[in-house]
Amino acid sequence: MVYFFRVICYFSLILKFLLACETLGIDDLLNLDPASTTSVLTLFNMTRKVGSENSQLTRDIIKDFFKYQIPLRWDIQEVNFEQKGFNFTNLIATLPYYNEVSHNNNVFELESCMLNSTKKDVIFAVHYDTIFNLPNFVGAIDSAASMAILLYIAQSFSSSQTNLSKLRSHNLKIVFFDGEEAFDTWSSTDSLYGSKHMAKKISGPDVDLFVLLDLIGAKNTEKTNNYKIYNFDRSTEFAHSKLVDLENKLFENSENSIFDGKYVGDRVFIDDDHVPFKKLGIPCLHLFPLPIPSFWHSQEDDFSSLDINSIKRISEILLKFTEEILC
Repeated sequence: MVYFFRVICYFSLILKFLLACETLGIDDLLNLDPASTTSVLTLFNMTRKVGSENSQLTRDIIKDFFKYQIPLRWDIQEVNFEQKGFNFTNLIATLPYYNEVSHNNNVFELESCMLNSTKKDVIFAVHYDTIFNLPNFVGAIDSAASMAILLYIAQSFSSSQTNLSKLRSHNLKIVFFDGEEAFDTWSSTDSLYGSKHMAKKISGPDVDLFVLLDLIGAKNTEKTNNYKIYNFDRSTEFAHSKLVDLENKLFENSENSIFDGKYVGDRVFIDDDHVPFKKLGIPCLHLFPLPIPSFWHSQEDDFSSLDINSIKRISEILLKFTEEILC
């Protein structure tokens, strides 16, 4: 009954999305107002356990967002696999380096061209599952906020590309991993199910950059003030430096920056969904705040823990970053 109610609410929100406007702005898509009819962020305020009805609903929300709210055609692929008696589903959205043109049997109209296999990918990724054995855990920073950020980027970047005058430098993929969280105790055999599965299916040389978002959007508290996203990897120092520069440019009068150019990779290792790709030699940009929020992996990681201003700030920086590396 609860699931049925969620489905009814979801389709009501989709209808309101369609009626609201053609292109929704950042304040429409990213807000914490529970009464909002346009916030994609608040749609993810639910548990998303592997194999659950809410997990399916989450994928439906994402797929319909790409279908109804994004002006360009993205290829949406669901990759299903089974492991340890659980059914997992990775969701992969791909925007090719060209804008697909429909063909209506008009001799003066170009047909859609085939994807050029020599074009490499830029991948943005996040996991969407929540901890299996933690009741009522909705994972607001882990990783509902990051999911909403990537949907905002997909829509805004697509809107800027509708009148494309040249080919993009890369194919853009946005990946939503299932099964990042451990079912029991985190280990090399009980974690990162979705990213490990995808890493086995791709060729490392085909990917120029892999960007992973995790634990994004936490409020500063009295115990922890001013989270920073540091540089964890020398191979992506160029990309991290670009984020630092973009923040300084877009928010030049801000006192507290989010991106810090300091390299901490020699003393900090974080096992996360980027690791299977890093092992393939793919340059990985890990967007992960330090210190780790004190409410991480607890029921306190709810939507009251989110800072909408930092979420919007990171979204604007990453959108500009995407435009600069792909155009």
